Amino acid sequence: MMKLKFIVPFETDLVKVRKIFKKIGQDLEADPQMASDLLQPFKSQGIVDVNDVGLVIRGKFMTRPGRQWTIRKEIYERVQRAFEEAGIRFARREVHVRVPDLDGAAAQDKDLLAQTAAQSAAQVQLDISAETDRRKTR
Repeated sequence: MMKLKFIVPFETDLVKVRKIFKKIGQDLEADPQMASDLLQPFKSQGIVDVNDVGLVIRGKFMTRPGRQWTIRKEIYERVQRAFEEAGIRFARREVHVRVPDLDGAAAQDKDLLAQTAAQSAAQVQLDISAETDRRKTR
């Protein structure tokens, strides 16, 4: 049994995701090259977690031994293509910088604030990446 995780934004239409997963499973079963290797079709297991980035959705399937990697690659490609066609994005970490009281600031002050905010956001992204890398090496 192979389980695949996908993280989507909180506002994602989960019914649409479930239908996409089901269609991909049906299409793989209809494909003569893939069907003979599938023991259980690809299907949604729904939301398995919620994190600070979005909803973690899992799909699963079962194949004959050794064929799971080929099928997994195909599923990843089909999910990515189907999500793009349906307007569904994958969630990613974002940094939002809020600067209060910009309405009364002069144009040059706004530019300076924007540059400072961009530098701060870039530093936060670097800190997040470093923390992620540190956790992976434990």
